[in-house]
Parts: sequence; structure tokens; C-alpha cells
Amino acid sequence: MKITSTLGRTLCVTLMAGTAVLAIGTTSVHAQESGVTEDNRPRIEKACARIPNVQDRIDAAIARINGAADVRGSLAWLDTLIQKATDAGRTDLATALTNRRAVREASLSVLELRKANLVEFEALCAKALAS
Repeated sequence: MKITSTLGRTLCVTLMAGTAVLAIGTTSVHAQESGVTEDNRPRIEKACARIPNVQDRIDAAIARINGAADVRGSLAWLDTLIQKATDAGRTDLATALTNRRAVREASLSVLELRKANLVEFEALCAKALAS
């Protein structure tokens, strides 16, 4: 799959990073139950150190999606394009843009879920590394 837009690449990287952090988060939960050992401590520290960067990426993607009509890739920008295509009688283009908008809304809900999961993961990191 070829991702050409900057927003698409940002979302892809963010979702992959969020998935990686969540996968490591399950390791952190396991580590919390069995205790952090010297074998897994560097791995947990490295994962926990990535949290601020992942949060920044997620916040930037959410801000872009929720941006004004002049922000390329935002929902309002897509609404403007849909309206222009509808006014011009280009129903196929309007339908494609409407579908793209639906995907973008779904991406927004996933990003918000990832943001909430990162807050929980940050708390797990604090507990795991405190010991």
C-alpha cells in the first residue's frame, strides 16, 4: 500500500507507534505482576521514554483533522471540497470525498482511543519503574 499524503503517513506512523507502545504495555502489565527484572528494565525504560513523542504525534494528527477549512486534510477542508464537487455536479468526486471524510472521522476516533491508552500506559510506566 502506497501512502502519499503527509497526513496519511503521519496517521500510519502514529498508529504503528501506538500499537507498538500498547504491545509493550502488555509486557509492562506482565512486568508489574511479576516485578521488573534486570532483563526487561531497559526495554521498559525505552518504551516509556517514547511516550512523549507518541503523544506529540497523536496531538498533531488530531489538531490537523480538527483544523479549519484552510488546513489541508482537515474535516472542514474535506467538507469544502465536497461542497465544491456537489455544486459543480461532480457526484463521483463528491462520493469519493465523502468516503474519505468517513475514514478520516474513524481515524480521529482511533487516535483519541490511542491517546487515552497512552495515559494509562504512562501510569503503568511510573509504577513499573518506581520499583
